[in-house]
Amino acid sequence: MIAAYKQLDKRLGELKPVSLAASPARGWKRAIREALGMTMGQFALRLGVSKLRAVELERAKVDGSAPLKI
Repeated sequence: MIAAYKQLDKRLGELKPVSLAASPARGWKRAIREALGMTMGQFALRLGVSKLRAVELERAKVDGSAPLKI
């Protein structure tokens, strides 16, 4: 089991850090929402916020005012 963890760590260590990866032009939140096939209304419902607030959150990342932390 430990050998498997070491092998996984080695493979993941070879990957480019996320911070160096190119961000989607329209932001990660929108890219993820669209990849999941969610409408803005579904996204808002899932977040437990109004549709207007969901739009604001999605746009905030694009302009850099709400960074996505990992």
